[in-house]
Amino acid sequence: MEQRDLIKDQIEQLGRVLGHLLTGFRKLRDAGKPEQAIEVSNEQFHELLDKDVSGFVDMDYEEVKALVKKKQFNDEHLELLSSYLEELAHTVASNDSNRAFEYVEQAIQLLELADEISASASFTRISKMNYLVSLKQQLHKG
Repeated sequence: MEQRDLIKDQIEQLGRVLGHLLTGFRKLRDAGKPEQAIEVSNEQFHELLDKDVSGFVDMDYEEVKALVKKKQFNDEHLELLSSYLEELAHTVASNDSNRAFEYVEQAIQLLELADEISASASFTRISKMNYLVSLKQQLHKG
């Protein structure tokens, strides 16, 4: 029983860390410091996943699946990571639409993986997925 409580606490802590990553990124970006937002969040991302964002985005579905399983991510964690990549895509889109496209592709992949892990569909995830597919198409045209 204590082992289960410890694991539950670790999973909740991971959710808080991911939430902090996303919130910190938004605060710096919204304060007019997008480069600093990217740099700081990339450092936090690396501490969390032992990969920088670029390396993570370049991973295929099975590699991501293995990594998030190892790190004990749940569907909510994957949704937070997906939101972070979406925010990152918006931030870099005007300077590097190709990289923004890659961020959106990985954000979509994370939502697909969240559906797989949770073994259920979420209307919120479906809506977010539709939005990201639309954003991906816009970036591809740009």
